[in-house]
Amino acid sequence: MVGPPGVLTAEQPGFLRLPLDKEQQLITDEPLESSYHVEEEPFARGKFAAVRRCVDRQSKKTLAAKFLKKGRGGTLRPEILHEAAVLEACSACPRIAQLERVYESDAEMVLLLEMVSGGELQSLLDRDEMLEERHVARLMAQILEGIAFLHSINVAHLDIKPQNLVLTGEWPTCDVKLCDLGISRYVGQGADVREILGTPDYVAPEVLNYEPISLATDMWSVGVLLYALLTGYSPFGGDTKQETFCNIAHCQVDFPEDLFEDVSLEAQDLIAKLLVRDPSKRLTASECLEHRWFSLFSSVPCEPLREPPPLPSCAPPPLPETPPPPLPASAPPDAVYRVRRCFVLDECDDSATSDSVSDMSIDSDSVVSLDEEPCSWDNARLFRQQLLQQARSPSGVRQPGAFARALSVFSGGETHDQSRRRVELSREGSVVVMRERQDGGAWRVSRMEPIESRMRRLTSA
Repeated sequence: MVGPPGVLTAEQPGFLRLPLDKEQQLITDEPLESSYHVEEEPFARGKFAAVRRCVDRQSKKTLAAKFLKKGRGGTLRPEILHEAAVLEACSACPRIAQLERVYESDAEMVLLLEMVSGGELQSLLDRDEMLEERHVARLMAQILEGIAFLHSINVAHLDIKPQNLVLTGEWPTCDVKLCDLGISRYVGQGADVREILGTPDYVAPEVLNYEPISLATDMWSVGVLLYALLTGYSPFGGDTKQETFCNIAHCQVDFPEDLFEDVSLEAQDLIAKLLVRDPSKRLTASECLEHRWFSLFSSVPCEPLREPPPLPSCAPPPLPETPPPPLPASAPPDAVYRVRRCFVLDECDDSATSDSVSDMSIDSDSVVSLDEEPCSWDNARLFRQQLLQQARSPSGVRQPGAFARALSVFSGGETHDQSRRRVELSREGSVVVMRERQDGGAWRVSRMEPIESRMRRLTSA
């Protein structure tokens, strides 16, 4: 591992910035239209960015121009400079879309990027047809090469999903490139990064628990991606975002026969070694490239596996054979509690840019909130049993809404009404402190307890 490919800003952990001389060479204040013809209609759009096709007036070369608002007073400029710094550091990697130049005006910055003409990888999944495993293996090898390069400079992408992988031409003979490094973070020495960001189906458990982000966070997303490419389904997808988050936190991974009957055991083994709750036990990108699955489709023959892969060791302990002992008439003080849990994550269709909850205005429809009233220890045990019964369901059988119903033991699953809020997060031990302000009003302070910590506390007696 090497150090950061720029100057790590002290104000914001995880953000990179190029040395001043390189930054001045990369950024120009000339109008983009003076050198390029820019199409008015974007071909991709996110909450804070729009991507337009532009053509060099002299060379006629086509590029992609990503327009990013700097925010009031330039508050978002450090994030844009960070993305530019990471892209510049990846200029030697052919598996990552290349940055050509940066244009800056008073209100916005434009990242001028390599145009990758084949469209998003998501378009293949939208066809609703199965992809051949050999083609998926070739694609995954290229994706892992790009991730391995990012990880070699201690940068985690943090939003690996089909919408952020672009094809260079017609499937299946095309190559693939990573794009959209807007929420990537430097996670090397001295960088303790704790942020709630990503895309619901692909986000790792440690992100939901507000634990330190690492390079292994990407590898969880790779496991979800591989599962989706081979089956067309998400391993943790629920009927609601709330249920999806609960599935991820519970880390229940199934390999149902109806989805995996034509998928090799080697592919299932690779998935099982990525979708592990403990980040330190996940395979790295380089280790994935050495996995025997890729040998099945190379010129060197490989003896296939004969036994199914073990499921990740992340399931909770089995239900006790005997019911728990009766509780005393008066429960202990810690048997009555109040918990608040909040997730603010990127929507799946946001392909142009991604958002972080920290120090940012957000739309309330991105928020899932559980505001739980005090409850008895009996209800806590009932909650635990409902979760465990879900975990013991037959392989491949989902119970729609089961986790949401379990959570409703404590709460109606309140969703905030339509308004704009400002949210800031900090940490006190294992508890996350959330400060929120609505419409410029007074700050409201809430405390959030991670699901895993809460379950340990409620079931330890």
